Formats: sequence, C-alpha cells, structure tokens
Amino acid sequence: MKVGIGTNTPTRNLDVIGDIKAYSHIWANGSLSVGADMNTFSKCFIANTNRTAAIQVKATGNTQPYQRLLFFEYDNADTKILEVTNTASNYTAFSLKSNGEMDIHNGTAPIFHLGTDGKLSLGNGTMQTFQVETTGMIRGRRMKLDLNTWADYVFEPTYQLMPLNEVEMFVKKEKHLPNVPSEQELKKDGADVMELNKILMEKVEELTLYLIQQNKNTEELKQQLEALQTKVVELEKTSK
Repeated sequence: MKVGIGTNTPTRNLDVIGDIKAYSHIWANGSLSVGADMNTFSKCFIANTNRTAAIQVKATGNTQPYQRLLFFEYDNADTKILEVTNTASNYTAFSLKSNGEMDIHNGTAPIFHLGTDGKLSLGNGTMQTFQVETTGMIRGRRMKLDLNTWADYVFEPTYQLMPLNEVEMFVKKEKHLPNVPSEQELKKDGADVMELNKILMEKVEELTLYLIQQNKNTEELKQQLEALQTKVVELEKTSK
C-alpha cells in the first residue's frame, strides 16, 4: 500500500509533496537520497541543484566538548576517506586515503602529494630523493636550518692553509676555489644550502688568515724600510 501526502499518485510507500520537519531522530535502515533518486553506488546520495552548498554543518552554539563537524569510521585498510572528482574533466581534484596519502590536482597537473613515508611533493617534485621537493620558488622571511659542523676549524692551529701560489695554480686549472663545488656539479646535483654556507664561511675565514699574514708581512717590511731609512740618514751625516 502506498500513501501520499500532497499527492494522489504516490510512487513510494510514503510519498510527500512539501516539507517534512522532525524534532527528533530520523532513521533510515536502507539508503538516503536528497535531491535525486538513489543510485546503486552510494548509501547517501545528494544532488545539489539550487544551493551554494550540498552539505552545510553549522556548529554555532554547540556546547559539547571535542565536537566533530565530520566523523568517519572505517575498518578496511584500503578505504578512501575522501575523494573529490571532477566528472566533466575526468580528474580527481582531492584525495585522502586511510593510509595517510593525500593528493591535490588543479585540473592540469598534480600540485600537492603527501606520501605515506612523510615525503611532500609540491608542483612537479619527484619525491625520489628528499623529504620535500618542488620545482617552483620558496619564499619566506626567515629560515632556520640545523647543522652538525661549522667552518671554525679553519682557526685551529692544526689547520693546513693552502699557500696562495698553490691556490693560484688550482684556480687557473679548475676554474673554481678549492673545496668549492664546480658549476657543473651544482647544475647536476643542486646545492645543499647549509653545506654551501659552511664552505663559503670556510673561504671567508681562510681569507681572514691570508689578510692577517699579509698584514704581518707588511708590518715587517715597514720596519725594515724604517731601519734602512735610519741607516741612510746616518750615512749621509757621516759623509759630510
């Protein structure tokens, strides 16, 4: 028997034309469809035709602690927690899997991928080598990098400072400073920012030592010149 409210030709066991308002729980043992007939794919099917949001959850005034706007439970390791697909262009805009993997696609190319190993790819990063990879620019006001060593070993008494004539021969032959990666190496492998900063500081500290030594040599030459000038004056006096 089919019952109709607001219609003389019900198509379901209960067919209501108009609004339904309930002040308590609505329970469906089968499926639930809003805005369209149920399909065979979903337990809950919503077709959004004349509203800006298919589902809106408003938590204003909720007094319960640790409230959840959405709560999903699953017991299958292969569960996809959330998947947003653009059927017109046939691409998945957003995907979140139960193993923690997350993907975002802009319709042309993947722009975000978080792997199960914690590696993050932005843009077209390959995620083959590093924890975070991107082919674009990274901009920020400050960056702090941890390090294990610094270049102050240059100031240790045991440090062997390369003589300048050897540095000159090395530069003429190799076209870069000793212990500094070549242009070809940097183009191929990229630059480790902290390691490169340490190398640059090493060169600054070596240059400081060269300047200190040069200053000592200059002072010695100055003293020798003053001594010679004194002798010249004395010789001029005795020759008169």
